[in-house]
Amino acid sequence: MDIRRSLFISYLALFLVSTLVAAKQAVADDTTTTTTVEITTTTTTATQFNFRAILPGSNTTVTMTQNQKFPLGCPQLFLLTVGSGTLTITMQKNDISGDYIFMLGLASSGSGTTPIYRTGISKGLITKNIALGSDAQLYGFVWLYSGVLYSAISPKYAYTIQLSFEP
Repeated sequence: MDIRRSLFISYLALFLVSTLVAAKQAVADDTTTTTTVEITTTTTTATQFNFRAILPGSNTTVTMTQNQKFPLGCPQLFLLTVGSGTLTITMQKNDISGDYIFMLGLASSGSGTTPIYRTGISKGLITKNIALGSDAQLYGFVWLYSGVLYSAISPKYAYTIQLSFEP
């Protein structure tokens, strides 16, 4: 059953990507009309593995939950990007001050591969800007592993990851 589910999700993702690329190409072919689309979503999640897709002009906020201490409890975010632009990833934790937070990952697209490594202390935020996509390859992939490295309190940490993909 798990293989069927995985294949279904893969085919669904492929269908969505091909539809989005076709729509982007149709907009690119139309030289008389310029349209700006801004999509804002907020998602709450508590799973270990999180999957998202993002288009240029989108802003997404994902609330992440870490149920165990580092390294086992840190959630991962897999992000599929369609289009080219600058992706800004911001991690913010404001509930308790003095917690050590981190983002670790990799972004890969037609414009190259970029490592992601940021650390900080809460109450605060850490940010990384990444150029994604190119005219030849409009898709990209981001893997992000993030969480709380150290805290004086026991686990069940919550923080937000804000994703902004500007064309």
